[in-house]
Order: sequence, then C-alpha cells, then structure tokens
Amino acid sequence: MNIRHRFELDLQKQNTNSNNELRLNVCANYVPSLIDSRSNVALVEVTLPSGYVVDHNPISEQTTENPIQNIRILYGGTSVILYYNSMGSERNCFTVSAYKRFKVALKSPAYVVVYDYYETIRSAIEVYEVDKQYVCEICEEEDCPAECKK
Repeated sequence: MNIRHRFELDLQKQNTNSNNELRLNVCANYVPSLIDSRSNVALVEVTLPSGYVVDHNPISEQTTENPIQNIRILYGGTSVILYYNSMGSERNCFTVSAYKRFKVALKSPAYVVVYDYYETIRSAIEVYEVDKQYVCEICEEEDCPAECKK
C-alpha cells in the first residue's frame, strides 16, 4: 500500500549476512508546488516489524545535502523518528538497521511515513514486510498446536 500527498517515499530492503538483521534504505523528498518549494519541518517515522528493535545508533549512510537534525528512538526501540528542518525536491536518504530479538509468527506489515509537521495532510506512507514465519516454525514442542505435530 502506498499513499502519497506532496511527498515521495521509497524503501528498499538491503541484503545482509544474517537472517537476524534488517537493513532498510529509506529515501524521501518533497514534491514542490507553485506556492512552496520546500516543506516545513519534516519527520520520517520508521516502524519496525514485530520482533525487531534498533540499537542506540540505528542510522547510517545518510545523505549530506539536507542533514538529519534529530533522531528519536521510541517504544523500546521499535520505532525511529528522524527530524529535518525542511525537505525540498532533493532526495533525503538513510539506512536504518534493526535486529531480530524475538521470533514472532503472523507478523503484521510495518510502515514508514514522511510528513510535514505543521501540515500533516502532506505525507507519504509505504508499507513493507519482512520474513514471514508461521507458528509451527517457531513454537517449542509442548507449546505447538496439534497441526504442527503431524
């Protein structure tokens, strides 16, 4: 699912050497109009799939043209918010790294959203999924439902 209104947002999962690491490259930019060439303060919120958390320094490979002003890690490391003074048509890219801490079956999709802090209708959202795991793949013998024991 992709929704865009005055922002563009692109996500790409990067290959890693570990099944327990998620590296997500995020790029966002503002779509200028005749009235304004830049957004107000812009936030990029990265939510992580169930079972994944970030460490204390989750951002790497960021573009330097429009630097990130602040980074907040919320909800026990399951969400990261990046603050920009504004965004224009330049691509603002970074990579966020997260690590699988818990095995979770039937994960819901996660999302990344970029929006204008003062005019939140100006936004874009992109939904993504990572490895799918099923109950029978992660349960312990005594905790597994009957259909796993066949």
